[in-house]
Amino acid sequence: MNKGNSICRLEKLTQSYLKNHRKNVLNEIVDIVFSGEAKDQCLDFLIRIGFARSMISRLAFDGRKETVNYYKLLLALVMHAYYGPNHNGSLFDELFGIWMESDNKFKFISKLAEFAVDEFINDTDFKINILQVFSNFIVHDMYNMFIDEYYDFEILTSLYNPTVAFDDEELARMFLRPFGLRDEKANSWMLRLITSFGGDSQTSVTDWQVAVAKFFQTWVSSRRHAKSVMMLLEATKATSYFAVKATKGAAGAVTFLKFAMDDFSDFEDLKIALQKKFDGHINLMNQLAMIKSLHDCTRDSFEKLLLDNLSLNDAKQLLDMFISREKQMNFATLKYFTNDVDMKRFYIDIVLTPFFSYIPFRDVIWKNFTETELEDLPRYIKFASNYNFISTFFSDVQNEMSDETKREILEHLKSIAKRVTVTGPNSFSGNSKYFWKIKTIQNIKAKEYQIDLDKTNSNDFKYALAATLCQPSKTSETKKIGIDKLRIGRVEKSNNNSYTFKCENLDDLGYTHLIFLPNTDSLKGSDVWNYSKRLRFSMFPEIAFKIMSSPIDNDIDGTNDTDLVQLMSVSKHADIHKILPDLYSPRTIVVVPTKEYLGQYSDLPLIRYGDAKSVDKFVEHVNAFFENIQRCAGIEQIKQLKEFISLEQLDQVMNQFLQAWTTAAKDKAQNGVDFPIDFQKITSEPISEPEDFKKVTTKIVSTFSSVAVCWAVSKAPLVENTWEFIYDNLSIMITMDDLIPLIENLEKVKSFVFVNCHPSVFMMTYLFVDWVEENPGSMKIIGGKLQDYFLYKHSKSIDKPDWRSEIETKPKFNPGFMNKLEVISVKDQVEEAEYCVLLYYYMKKLGYPTELIGIWTSCQRQLDLIKEVAESLLPSSIDRPNVLFNKSGVNDYIHYKYSIISLFTDSEYKELTLTGELGNYYVSANASTDRACFFKMPIPAENQLHVITGETYSCKERNNHEQVIVKDLQQLKELVNSLD
Repeated sequence: MNKGNSICRLEKLTQSYLKNHRKNVLNEIVDIVFSGEAKDQCLDFLIRIGFARSMISRLAFDGRKETVNYYKLLLALVMHAYYGPNHNGSLFDELFGIWMESDNKFKFISKLAEFAVDEFINDTDFKINILQVFSNFIVHDMYNMFIDEYYDFEILTSLYNPTVAFDDEELARMFLRPFGLRDEKANSWMLRLITSFGGDSQTSVTDWQVAVAKFFQTWVSSRRHAKSVMMLLEATKATSYFAVKATKGAAGAVTFLKFAMDDFSDFEDLKIALQKKFDGHINLMNQLAMIKSLHDCTRDSFEKLLLDNLSLNDAKQLLDMFISREKQMNFATLKYFTNDVDMKRFYIDIVLTPFFSYIPFRDVIWKNFTETELEDLPRYIKFASNYNFISTFFSDVQNEMSDETKREILEHLKSIAKRVTVTGPNSFSGNSKYFWKIKTIQNIKAKEYQIDLDKTNSNDFKYALAATLCQPSKTSETKKIGIDKLRIGRVEKSNNNSYTFKCENLDDLGYTHLIFLPNTDSLKGSDVWNYSKRLRFSMFPEIAFKIMSSPIDNDIDGTNDTDLVQLMSVSKHADIHKILPDLYSPRTIVVVPTKEYLGQYSDLPLIRYGDAKSVDKFVEHVNAFFENIQRCAGIEQIKQLKEFISLEQLDQVMNQFLQAWTTAAKDKAQNGVDFPIDFQKITSEPISEPEDFKKVTTKIVSTFSSVAVCWAVSKAPLVENTWEFIYDNLSIMITMDDLIPLIENLEKVKSFVFVNCHPSVFMMTYLFVDWVEENPGSMKIIGGKLQDYFLYKHSKSIDKPDWRSEIETKPKFNPGFMNKLEVISVKDQVEEAEYCVLLYYYMKKLGYPTELIGIWTSCQRQLDLIKEVAESLLPSSIDRPNVLFNKSGVNDYIHYKYSIISLFTDSEYKELTLTGELGNYYVSANASTDRACFFKMPIPAENQLHVITGETYSCKERNNHEQVIVKDLQQLKELVNSLD
């Protein structure tokens, strides 16, 4: 379904539903929202027009019973806002806040809980949304959904023998009622959730199992509510049940849950028990003798050893050695299994779990990846969760990053299959820059291979798959597209048709094709984490309570202002310059995902790695600052930095300034005399108390190191060594790609700012952060997948004082334009591209700065076309426009004052976000339909551009010039030409 048409239909349907609340209309809305890849933008539209708030009000105050579809859509809207790039919790607060003083509070929550375990509801996404809601309650203690301050064990009363589940604990008298009800049904809810793991009625069994495992992981990681749930999981041996029932795609989430439960035993105890009980099993004893420690085997290999050598009766005897018969009744009565094979696996898993509940320190994708790893991949599911240890955090990131890498590889292979058709082991048609035939392959040393391609390849890739082809079949994901075997490795180019292929598990030299992979964040992160010498041999500093603490533990966490890791509350495409470092900030590294970000905030004096102009601008800024320092010091002959001969001369100036500064401060304190004007330029912070003076003086002194560095830089050519010197001593903005080669020599840094970054960047840099309590905000996170791992933290608002002295106010109009928002009609795709470029040209002729304008597209094809048109239409004297495509979200925090948006698309995605702070001009070949996407927004009735003649960008007041309606592309061309 065309996305524009989807939203056009939603506009009409929502108006109809709000009038008569007919169920069939709601069902049609649900069908539109949850079909195809338009889901996210349909949800955005419904939130923007206030439909979600209308649903909340109806649920709270109408008193009518609603359908499952109603709850499904409502929760989808609430969680989409909560987990979205803007991290907007207002809808969540409205939905659950209204029940705070209501008798219906727990009835509502109990209804959601019942939906989650109802076997007749097979909508996996709906059920996962419910568990996500509950995980927020657990992590944040929201709305007193878990009302007792102490650990509570009433949920254990649903067990066959609850007393033995407590071991030697005294039975608690307090009651944690997860859904506010004391009846048996409520208490047994978690048991029903546990047994639902093995059900097969879901639309996606793997995704449901992953969600259940992550939900329980949230519970067991809660320092306030973990104990009772951990005791329940232990009593029912739920994680072993999960391990037996888990699909291939859910196994990683189950393993991580076991790891998070932190239940470890000495492997030697297991060996002794086996030797004592089964000394007559010769084969088992022989193989056991060769296993000296956990390092000599894997969990899978040891489990296979027991499965191959023990009968069901043997496994039960082994179980009896570790678990009493009395305790076994708590899981035996649940009747998890009906066949002997699964029962034996269950018993063995129970025994092995405490001895093997760990996750490999490094990502094993490089060692173990084969074509089978691309089967049954789970989708990415967000859960708010706390982490007790930094190692737990990393294990969770690794588990997800491994799945992410596999998803990306599979999608990449499917994309190649659209251009290359495999028909057999040695035959294919079509071509792709990623798909190459191997001419020869030879082993040059351990785990390294020389691969020569049959043709010249000028592309530079870092990762690739060695592959063999086959007759396409439906037996596996890869064989559907004609790929039989796959191995992954890192590649280094030797010449135009030769590569060094570094692979951990290449089993033979019979691979026939090399399939190059895009340099994705997950691959780059996994590469660095596994192969960087600096990180490979690093140890985890256990700073859990400093970094990973939960906001409900105020004695540990303090406030948002004192958190070392701070989640910043920032909307998509918002201005974030207040979070970025200035001259007075401690050394800060700002990491961004792409080079497009480096051109942002050009008026902020911050060095962009690799950008010589930014260095000149920063040195110029520091030079002006130091000239003022000299004036304050009473020096008559003011010099530029580069005119000073030595650092000693700089020190003399600085000492003179500090003396003058101290004298002026005393004069102000004793006689009420204001600082001289030159001193006021140094700082605008109020100084009324001695502590204020001390604080400001410390900040000024901290700038002297930057002055010294800029003095050295001003005297040196900007070569590689100079860049390394800058990187080691000054605040800098840098891309992830540029950061990676510098990690080996990175030293301690006071602060990092991560803008829309992948979690792998945290893994690369955490060792180099100065984690001290006196340095709050050591790490600031703005959007990106990294923020998903800190959802337990409350977002911090941007409140840093502006570094600029003037107060900025938004202009009331855009010079040369009648309106700030317009939808402009053109004939077709090509006209859209030409119109976007000409409109940019028009703005440039009016004097708009290039860095304030962005052209956004709705597909990659249109981005490429607009760049081609710009090259052909624009004279060489005009800067090329900034053209972006943001379906992936990589540019979520690119900020432009003015946006020109092409709505042509070859998919359901359209760029509908108001990406321009001051102006948004949408160009569409289907304007009559697309304008519905901006329902309730002030758009002119005519789908044409309205301009004001005679104005330039510098205009501060609107002049009484003529308004012109630009009717078509030709008239826009004439208008642009008339401005010469």
